[in-house]
Amino acid sequence: MPDIPASELCALLARLLAHGRNPETRRTAVANFQQLHADLRRWNEELVAVLRAYPGFVQSGAPPDYDRFLDRLAACRDALGEADGSSDAHATLLQSARNTTDFFWQLAADAGPYLQRRPRVMDAIQTYEAASAMAFAELRSTARAAGLALPDLPASVTSA
Repeated sequence: MPDIPASELCALLARLLAHGRNPETRRTAVANFQQLHADLRRWNEELVAVLRAYPGFVQSGAPPDYDRFLDRLAACRDALGEADGSSDAHATLLQSARNTTDFFWQLAADAGPYLQRRPRVMDAIQTYEAASAMAFAELRSTARAAGLALPDLPASVTSA
């Protein structure tokens, strides 16, 4: 099972809520958290869109389709950029997201267009979508309970 970066964000929010006592420090931490949430949400949305395009979901997937899929996964990973040094949490989230993308790239590359290997990839994709949607829902619920505003997630992320 790949990393679920949104779960890392849930843990970060729990730490922020437990230790953010100073109002100014808390305001800054909340602003940084909201930016991390927005960045991760956009990235996850793109990853889910790429994963849903896995050629194994259709019977006509040809080798060039798998190559394009792997290229799109690599582009999704490259879009993460580098940690800007602003926080360890940002670096941890980036690494978790990279690990997730690498997991799917390797799994799909190993399976290639071979029919007997497609179910394993498809199962991993569906499991990730469901776990990611649950983690984002938990995150939104925790934030709401703490009085923090997070933008609603688009249906493409929450409907796994």
